[in-house]
Amino acid sequence: MSNKNLFLVISMSRSGHHPIMEWIYAQFEPRKLFLNYCDFATPQDVLTNRVQYHWNDQKYYKKISDSWIQHGLVDQKLKEFVRETEGVKREVLNADKNLLIMNFENLNLSQIPMSVDAFTSHFSPFENRGCILVMRDIYNLIASRLKSGRELSREDIRQKNETFQNMISAWKSHAREFLGETNVLPDKILVNFNRWFLDVDYRSELTKKLHSDREVSDWHTVSTYGGGSSFDQMYLKDEAHKMAVLDRWKEYRDDETFWTAFDDPELVSLSERIFGNPTTIDNG
Repeated sequence: MSNKNLFLVISMSRSGHHPIMEWIYAQFEPRKLFLNYCDFATPQDVLTNRVQYHWNDQKYYKKISDSWIQHGLVDQKLKEFVRETEGVKREVLNADKNLLIMNFENLNLSQIPMSVDAFTSHFSPFENRGCILVMRDIYNLIASRLKSGRELSREDIRQKNETFQNMISAWKSHAREFLGETNVLPDKILVNFNRWFLDVDYRSELTKKLHSDREVSDWHTVSTYGGGSSFDQMYLKDEAHKMAVLDRWKEYRDDETFWTAFDDPELVSLSERIFGNPTTIDNG
């Protein structure tokens, strides 16, 4: 046996990347591992510092995370995750893997502490390697963050404070990479969340780029990572196609503070070059 597929998923929180990662995961055969919330600065610790993860067909936790406690998710998560055993721990650390997929959120690509090649050099060689850059338009991203209340507040926008500025700077770095203005990520697979959600043919095109074991064209499951949807939580957990993910901005259409987030011509231009302007598109 040997290690086959290694994917680093780069995204902003609330960008729709969790359902995309679970969709990717479903397309590979076992000996597969998904690690959530990895730290790009410490590649040597990624496996040993696992907290919650997906190994083959079961989700495990190493310890109850602070975020589960903080957001009142412990009871819900313990129905989904089981405590890892010593046997599972040995497999996760030592087994050759058909798939290793890792998630990196809110990484500013203009400030990453090392090259991707330097990061992946800490892992055994993989036959197929790629960086999956997932992007969501800035209007719906900000709306989902506001609704979640975890990453962004109306006060952050009003003050244009460090939280807001860091988010915008990181999102812009992803957009420049998506558009090819920078080339930080090798072996890039670009994923437009808006298109992925709507278009089965687009999902099929992405599957071919992944060289996966099988194709999963339809996907209607809401990911439980991140507490589910900011707007719908888990109420539509098997009917994700019914979620109005491209119209989240409408919740704030009469909110003056929301619109001041876009007093930035470069931000608006980058988003519209990739997605068009969702506030002028009828997705009904």
